[in-house]
Amino acid sequence: MTGRQDAREFHDGEFHLEYTLTRTGRRTVGITVRPDASVVVRVPRHVTQRQVDDVIAAKKAWIGRKREAIIARDRSRPRPPAFSHGEALPYLGQSLRLVFRTDHVGKPRVEAAGGCLTVHVQRPQGQGPALHDLVREAVVGWYVDQAHAVLPRRVAELEAKVGVQPARVSIKDQRTRWGSCSSRGNVNLNWRLILCPPPVRDYVVIHELCHLKIHSHSASFWNLVASLVPGYKEHKLWLDSSTLLRDF
Repeated sequence: MTGRQDAREFHDGEFHLEYTLTRTGRRTVGITVRPDASVVVRVPRHVTQRQVDDVIAAKKAWIGRKREAIIARDRSRPRPPAFSHGEALPYLGQSLRLVFRTDHVGKPRVEAAGGCLTVHVQRPQGQGPALHDLVREAVVGWYVDQAHAVLPRRVAELEAKVGVQPARVSIKDQRTRWGSCSSRGNVNLNWRLILCPPPVRDYVVIHELCHLKIHSHSASFWNLVASLVPGYKEHKLWLDSSTLLRDF
């Protein structure tokens, strides 16, 4: 059961820490560094503040390392796309430079050529959508169109490698998964795979095709995947650490 929580500070001349102190029925002192780098110290109800300070002093090097690692990770984490002029956007593991052309009339048009993704869009007037929103909608629409053109074709090219044929291939807009396979033999792929490097994209496709043979994530399933994609663990790690599902 969670006990009373108090905001506290520790300072010994070289180390300063703001933390939350929680007194509970636990028997030992526990220190947690949260994913946002905040610190929670949980202690038994009978522990004095002096004892809490002694524990923090003994653990200050560990606390500092944990917090620095989280802050460094956050600094290096890719920022969500702003869909601004000149920004680099991912496409099949490469980068395309986003370019606006605002002298267009009518529905926005997108074209990729020469390393650029050019959006021909009419500059908004009055109370209509902002230019940023028009560009974002046009770019995402282009990505989805590319996914519909590229991904089913790639599935057809990899079917023979796995020795299966899906009943249907569908392109989905999902925030939590890259692909799935239904009990009816349908393969569903996230359109955001069009943003990934081709080897990563192919791993997801083969993963779902393998589910047509083995529906579980058993050892037999992973052995089958490994026989077809020897480096699948590296691709899986890339997907697990990617922010594409969240940012686009």
